[in-house]
Amino acid sequence: MGLFLKEKKQTDSFWIKLMSTDDLRKALAANKETPKIFFKHSTRCGTSIMAIKSFENNWEEMAEVERYYIDVLRQRAVSEELAILTGVKHESPQVIVLLNGNLVYHDSHGDINVREIKKILS
Repeated sequence: MGLFLKEKKQTDSFWIKLMSTDDLRKALAANKETPKIFFKHSTRCGTSIMAIKSFENNWEEMAEVERYYIDVLRQRAVSEELAILTGVKHESPQVIVLLNGNLVYHDSHGDINVREIKKILS
């Protein structure tokens, strides 16, 4: 139980939560030069919980990077809209990274690689 409480606490302060497709569109339209990371997360999936914890624990702050969180159980429409707009088939857990409005990285499950993302954004 403690793992889940810690995960929620970190997640709440680490990510910008997308609650609607309008939130998603606003995030995508805002300053396209700012790199954007989208993490699709299922709160009922052990693999997803491990993936998000690993991402959060291995991420070192970078200036000008926006990190967005999509709860795929509660905001399924947001997840589906992101899949349509990026052309990346929905999976969970999944990370999608945009730089200058262009898709530069996406992966899911155990293949999510924080080092690779940081290298792309550096």
